[in-house]
Amino acid sequence: MEEASVGGWVEREREGQGDVERAPDFNRYIHTRTLSEQDIGLGDPDRRVILVGDLHGMNESLHDLLTSLSYNPSADTLIHVGDLVQKGPMSGSVALLDFLASKRIYGVRGNHDQPVVQWRLWFNWIEAQKGGKEWLRDIERKHRRGELNAEEKRAMKKRKGKWWSKVPKGWKMFGVHYRIAREISDEHYDYLVSLPLVLHIPSQHMYVVHGGLLPYNPKRPMDHPKQPLAHLPSLTSRHVGSVNMDEEEMRVAQEVELLTKVPQNTDPWVVMNVRSVTDSGKITRKSKKGTPWTKLWNKTVKKCAGFDVTARKGKKRDELPCMPSTVVYGHTASRGLDVHRWSVGLDSGCAHGRRLTALVLSGAELASSLQASSLAVDGNLTSDALAVQGDDYPIQHLEDDEDDEQDNRDEDDDDDPDWDDEEENGKKPKDATKIPFGDDGIGRLYSVKCHTK
Repeated sequence: MEEASVGGWVEREREGQGDVERAPDFNRYIHTRTLSEQDIGLGDPDRRVILVGDLHGMNESLHDLLTSLSYNPSADTLIHVGDLVQKGPMSGSVALLDFLASKRIYGVRGNHDQPVVQWRLWFNWIEAQKGGKEWLRDIERKHRRGELNAEEKRAMKKRKGKWWSKVPKGWKMFGVHYRIAREISDEHYDYLVSLPLVLHIPSQHMYVVHGGLLPYNPKRPMDHPKQPLAHLPSLTSRHVGSVNMDEEEMRVAQEVELLTKVPQNTDPWVVMNVRSVTDSGKITRKSKKGTPWTKLWNKTVKKCAGFDVTARKGKKRDELPCMPSTVVYGHTASRGLDVHRWSVGLDSGCAHGRRLTALVLSGAELASSLQASSLAVDGNLTSDALAVQGDDYPIQHLEDDEDDEQDNRDEDDDDDPDWDDEEENGKKPKDATKIPFGDDGIGRLYSVKCHTK
């Protein structure tokens, strides 16, 4: 953490340990962090993991949800799916980061968190240079008062001049992410920059990401020998000299290969932004274009038939030598709560005044194979059939809006004019919605109504 901190970088520059004029790495990506069984505690039947959808500064809604779940930090592990800021109130973003940073809550970096990280480090880079702090304060004051002259506006637009040329192409000066980056503390920045793109939880064969993951490289056939799920996992240095790996080790090795050998899964932009895949194999943020990545994931993972499939008689032609894994993600409010057998999308539009949803996993229920098998409906559940505790209506899919792809800095407008809040017309369910989760366990979905000001 210290290496990534704003203060640490500035001090090194001042002490002459770096070239203050050279632009630093504004991204500071951590691709994957692995959480052990001890980290999440689900080996204990009395422990829970609470995964929450996109928060977007909705601090009060988060605490309403945690209160309704009787959240206990000593017994529960809280995990978020990213997009902590923007859309909601500025004060909410700051309060939310206060809570998450002080408690060291696990989570991943979202596409709206990323430009805040970038701007924050940019501020410190500019201010570490001679005359930079004075220029930045002067230009911010003029912008705030509407006093930028035509020449300054032209220089800002064309990125010309000593200082304006230092603003990276595509970044929106004085925009919402800029303002949030100005408002947050060093502790908030350190927390944001510490968030990985992917949380891998091998004990539950689960990934947590913001945007999504692909089960294979769509530029090649699914059964191509370079596809991780098309062959048995490779021996790692840890297993060299051993006769073989047991099934659990093979599963984890294959899960790691999905992250490292599918090119799209190594691309930070894809992991934070993907919504669909076009017929030509291109990744897009547009919900209406191409095939949802979750459809590819579930269709592929459904073909996993175990590591002995190649030697088994009566093997189906499309079976793959792999074991299934689950992705929990956010990012796509336009699809609403999107629950399938091997993927769970938790962005239910809280920042738009809809709901904040949590997936709750308990150590006891993840061991309940009988309950899980009785919940399966053709190996898949859609959100059209789900009701959530506190809801007065069934959760619905939302028609997708076209999202602007420009530079990942324009707001994702996931609002749908046809959304119909039917709270007064529905029936209140008696319990949280149960869904099959993992190999043979169950999860529970809860939500609270979000109130925007």
